[in-house]
Amino acid sequence: MAITYENGATYRFLSREAENDAGTNGKGRSLNVYGTQPTSLANVCLYTSDDNDICQQWVYVEEANGEKYLKCKGNMNLALDLYTGSSSIGGVKDFNAHVFAPSETSCIEVEDAGGGYVYIRLSDDLYRNKYLAANAGVNGTNSGKSFNSNGNVYFTDLNEGDPLPAWKPILLAAPPDPKPPVGPEPTEEVTVTNMPANVYGQKPDEEKDTEYFHPKSGMRNGTWSANGGADIEQKMRNYYYTVYKTNPVSNSQYLYNLYGAKLTGYSTYHLGVDICHGQGSPIYSAHSGEVIYINVEKGQVAIYDGTYTYYYLHMTDINVSMNETVTAGVTNLGKEGDRGWANGFHVHLEIFRGKHATGAVNPVLVNQDIPTVCPYNLI
Repeated sequence: MAITYENGATYRFLSREAENDAGTNGKGRSLNVYGTQPTSLANVCLYTSDDNDICQQWVYVEEANGEKYLKCKGNMNLALDLYTGSSSIGGVKDFNAHVFAPSETSCIEVEDAGGGYVYIRLSDDLYRNKYLAANAGVNGTNSGKSFNSNGNVYFTDLNEGDPLPAWKPILLAAPPDPKPPVGPEPTEEVTVTNMPANVYGQKPDEEKDTEYFHPKSGMRNGTWSANGGADIEQKMRNYYYTVYKTNPVSNSQYLYNLYGAKLTGYSTYHLGVDICHGQGSPIYSAHSGEVIYINVEKGQVAIYDGTYTYYYLHMTDINVSMNETVTAGVTNLGKEGDRGWANGFHVHLEIFRGKHATGAVNPVLVNQDIPTVCPYNLI
């Protein structure tokens, strides 16, 4: 029977060829991003199977245009990808598997292999005969990137009659709760209950789990879970890791001052999202594009990617220049600060549709439109 995939579900992929590897206590070896957390360009290899290892958790994503990816649960900005860069080592370029920002070399097709196994193939026309394969027997490394390297995972060209390397998908988590139907947009302030713990302790005790949102924030009256809270939390954690190169240790570092949330002590609503790690922490861009605006006094840098403009606020020691091209996860924008209108050290992100080079904007009242874009699908 063919395997049915759920868009947004999390899987571990056990290698059929490494299923009975010695030294794994019967666990076999699975598709793995080398390291303790998925990072851009990290090698993909086999490693002893572990359902709790974030580097073995892959989210099956099917976009609206039909393109399919295996994205890293630990960083949804990264996907399983074919390495096409330069290399002095044979069997690396156009063969090796790594993780990178999703592109045409990340698009896959998953084909039923029978017996609960699947074949994973690239779907781009240039590489559509390349199937995901692995060298069984040992755990892989970050440096062993050739198709001959022990424990390595790579894409190989197969001809008719060649044996196909197969993988067994193990479902680890169903897709997160979907957001509620859009329906009529609210006209008054929205109340969301059962918010995450350890975030809203500055409010009166009876309101610690309650947040209030602008009617055009995309939120609806109800619980955090019913508003797709689990999905928002995951995307914010991924964004936090890209910016700080480490994971948050508390909800209060990345789930406060959410998009459209009412600012504590004010009658205005937040136009972006805030995260914090500590004064002076390096801030890495979560977006690629061209720097089109800098305001040193207010600590602002704006990046335009041809569709959206991304504003990073409150930074010190700004490290980029006008018209510079920045790369997501690579370019250091500056350091965490409190410049401009800031209540403590943090970085604020707000996003505009189109090219916006006139600076960030102030919070809005309940009867005013929100000029920024909801960020959760863009981080």
